[in-house]
Amino acid sequence: MADRPALRPSCDPDLRAQRSAILIFRLEGVSSARVDLGQKTACVEYDSAKLSEQDFRRAVEAVGYKVE
Repeated sequence: MADRPALRPSCDPDLRAQRSAILIFRLEGVSSARVDLGQKTACVEYDSAKLSEQDFRRAVEAVGYKVE
Protein backbone atom coordinates (compact mmCIF):
# COMPACT_ATOMS: atom_id res chain seq x y z
CA MET A 1 0.00 0.00 0.00
CA ALA A 2 1.51 3.32 -1.08
CA ASP A 3 1.74 6.19 1.36
CA ARG A 4 -0.57 9.07 0.60
CA PRO A 5 0.85 12.59 0.59
CA ALA A 6 -0.05 14.64 3.64
CA LEU A 7 -2.73 17.27 3.16
CA ARG A 8 -1.43 20.74 3.85
CA PRO A 9 -3.59 23.65 4.94
CA SER A 10 -4.46 25.98 2.11
CA CYS A 11 -4.23 29.75 2.31
CA ASP A 12 -7.33 30.00 0.10
CA PRO A 13 -10.36 30.16 2.43
CA ASP A 14 -12.77 29.10 -0.33
CA LEU A 15 -10.73 25.99 -1.06
CA ARG A 16 -10.49 25.14 2.65
CA ALA A 17 -14.26 25.57 3.00
CA GLN A 18 -14.86 23.30 0.02
CA ARG A 19 -12.56 20.62 1.43
CA SER A 20 -14.26 20.79 4.83
CA ALA A 21 -17.70 20.49 3.25
CA ILE A 22 -16.57 17.57 1.10
CA LEU A 23 -15.21 15.69 4.12
CA ILE A 24 -18.47 16.21 6.01
CA PHE A 25 -20.65 15.47 2.97
CA ARG A 26 -18.94 12.09 2.46
CA LEU A 27 -20.48 10.80 5.69
CA GLU A 28 -23.31 8.36 5.10
CA GLY A 29 -26.59 10.11 5.86
CA VAL A 30 -25.45 13.69 5.14
CA SER A 31 -27.66 15.32 2.52
CA SER A 32 -26.08 18.80 2.45
CA ALA A 33 -23.10 20.64 3.93
CA ARG A 34 -22.24 24.32 3.59
CA VAL A 35 -19.13 25.79 5.23
CA ASP A 36 -18.46 29.50 5.77
CA LEU A 37 -14.91 30.05 7.02
CA GLY A 38 -15.45 33.81 7.29
CA GLN A 39 -18.30 33.28 9.76
CA LYS A 40 -16.66 30.15 11.20
CA THR A 41 -19.86 28.16 10.70
CA ALA A 42 -21.04 25.03 8.93
CA CYS A 43 -24.64 24.13 8.18
CA VAL A 44 -25.21 20.41 7.75
CA GLU A 45 -28.38 18.42 7.14
CA TYR A 46 -28.24 14.70 7.89
CA ASP A 47 -30.46 11.69 8.47
CA SER A 48 -30.18 10.67 12.14
CA ALA A 49 -31.40 7.17 11.22
CA LYS A 50 -28.20 6.67 9.19
CA LEU A 51 -25.73 8.73 11.23
CA SER A 52 -25.70 8.98 15.02
CA GLU A 53 -25.35 12.39 16.65
CA GLN A 54 -22.15 11.23 18.35
CA ASP A 55 -20.56 10.13 15.05
CA PHE A 56 -21.74 13.34 13.39
CA ARG A 57 -20.18 15.47 16.16
CA ARG A 58 -16.88 13.59 15.93
CA ALA A 59 -16.69 14.03 12.16
CA VAL A 60 -17.51 17.74 12.26
CA GLU A 61 -15.02 18.37 15.07
CA ALA A 62 -12.37 16.42 13.14
CA VAL A 63 -12.44 19.09 10.41
CA GLY A 64 -12.19 21.93 12.91
CA TYR A 65 -15.75 22.90 13.81
CA LYS A 66 -17.81 22.71 17.01
CA VAL A 67 -21.38 21.42 17.05
CA GLU A 68 -23.81 23.74 18.84
